[in-house]
Amino acid sequence: MIKTININSKEYTIEFKDQDIKLINEYINITDRIWTMVEDIDFKTNVSLNFTLDGAMKKDVVLPRDKDIASVLHSARLLILPRERTYLPKIKNIILKNIQDKSLEFFLKTLVKNFKILNTLSNINLKFEDIDLIDESIFFEWLNAYEFHGELTKQEKLRIIIDKLGKDYFKSLMIGILITKVDAIFGFATLLKEVITHHSSVINFSDNGTAYKVVT
Repeated sequence: MIKTININSKEYTIEFKDQDIKLINEYINITDRIWTMVEDIDFKTNVSLNFTLDGAMKKDVVLPRDKDIASVLHSARLLILPRERTYLPKIKNIILKNIQDKSLEFFLKTLVKNFKILNTLSNINLKFEDIDLIDESIFFEWLNAYEFHGELTKQEKLRIIIDKLGKDYFKSLMIGILITKVDAIFGFATLLKEVITHHSSVINFSDNGTAYKVVT
């Protein structure tokens, strides 16, 4: 498949391999399924911390329903697990292999940092002992302990944290990370559709490389 793409006034003619197009379309289709799910449900989390004058704290936590979390994770796992062929950074590499543009590269590297929770929540420093709670590694531990595999060793590792923080509060942190990942997934899919579905595209990235505009 041959595409013409103009990025910040630089024109590229790209011939995507059939296998690359297949994987990109698979990523887009999975993303569309997730979008349909989250449109139909109230997929969000909210935490209110109320302190009294004597220093006591009450946590009020709102979570999505368990069945909605399971449904989103069932599809999203194909995009968020490194071993999957449609893992977001792998699809990013396909795009950059075919389109060697500095503005696009910077935008996608920033998007992947958000996806890996290296940028988006970096202003939040939340630790238990020396364990960073806003971190991709603990997110994967939670997935393997409770959502995907029920691994007993990982459940034991997380139990002391959950006992101290509260089950719902800890889960709200993990759902917050999942929502951040899903936002990055959607953002990437929007760009992919522009690149793939049109014979020619004109895309202008902002000076700081964090946003873009499609010229029609």
